[in-house]
Amino acid sequence: EEAASFLSMMWRAKLQVVVNAGPGSAQMTMIPKLEGDAETTVIVQPGMLAIFCTDRYRFSYEMDGKSLMIASWYLDQPKEYVISDVQGDLGLSGGLAGPPHPSVKRPVPVTSLSERYAFGVDEPWKLWHAYAKAGWDTAIKHPFQRWDCDIYYEWDADQTSGKSYTQHGGFSDGIELFDCRFFDISPAEAKGMDPTQRQVLEVSYVALQGAGWSKKQLQMKPANIAAFVGLDKNEWNSIPKDIAGGFGASSSANAITSNRFNYCMNLKGASMTI
Repeated sequence: EEAASFLSMMWRAKLQVVVNAGPGSAQMTMIPKLEGDAETTVIVQPGMLAIFCTDRYRFSYEMDGKSLMIASWYLDQPKEYVISDVQGDLGLSGGLAGPPHPSVKRPVPVTSLSERYAFGVDEPWKLWHAYAKAGWDTAIKHPFQRWDCDIYYEWDADQTSGKSYTQHGGFSDGIELFDCRFFDISPAEAKGMDPTQRQVLEVSYVALQGAGWSKKQLQMKPANIAAFVGLDKNEWNSIPKDIAGGFGASSSANAITSNRFNYCMNLKGASMTI
């Protein structure tokens, strides 16, 4: 309700859809926004949908035991704006000078592909079967090798209990088997490295090797190959760790993730973490 007052996307909402994913039922109260409309209460059973106009109603609900309610919206077309007049100096808004764009779009060949997702999905065919065939999201119960989740799990845990309200997640196998010496990284530095940096090094090298390049070849003659890494996680900064020496700054910085691969493989192209 508060977000709808200032988010422009919510102003476009026309219909709201609420589904009860179960397993219990829920009592949903439709609260009118217009005078003259009556308040209505309905019982939403598992699997049922409730659809209503957002400009006429908002809702609240009470669950009968354990249940999950999921809400979504149907939005109106976004408004299109056209600049009809400009006053003053445009500055950088006029665009940057540069060479003209190519007149013909050139296809980009994909010569190699490598990935590592949770629960051993580390090859393209495994990813294809997981998502396109089986509908599997790779989430599993917390492995005992990580921790005994039965001790810390509580389905209705709150923030003050110190326990977890979930017992499933996506876990990559073998993260502790990182071969730091292959990438010319000392064990002391590797000990404090962000696990994301380790995986980027390993998975990127497999893709590089699949395209016909090897570390030995690149050490002899550098190649003009760029590394671009899409990364929005930096939880490693908040985890207590024992880092010896001056490795703390580079062990968890997102910008270093792409730079490190270029440096270890002797690549001379651009490197950027996006």
